[in-house]
Amino acid sequence: MTAKGVHIYFIDRNTDQPDYYQEVMASEFLDQHVGKKVSVWWGSSSSNERNSFSTSLSVNGCLEKNADRNQYRILVSEGTYAYFSSNDVQSCSKYGGDKKFKDGAEAVIKLKSK
Repeated sequence: MTAKGVHIYFIDRNTDQPDYYQEVMASEFLDQHVGKKVSVWWGSSSSNERNSFSTSLSVNGCLEKNADRNQYRILVSEGTYAYFSSNDVQSCSKYGGDKKFKDGAEAVIKLKSK
């Protein structure tokens, strides 16, 4: 682990080429998506499957960063939000090009189960 974050793997899902994994710093990936619509999710299962009816939480919205800390958030409303740091990130997933996920998100960020 470094001061900037942890290494993660993300899969660039592009329809015209096979999936591949690339190692990047979590903080770099998150910083590239600040101001963009993302989905942050936590699941009790070790599976990387969303929408599988296993215990999970998902928040979809614009990713923001606290400039003074290594903290990020998605604030949908007073009662719907997610706060996390780059050290909480388990994995990320994104499509290549302009393609987005069904919920309109440009990236999906999975948080570690502690």
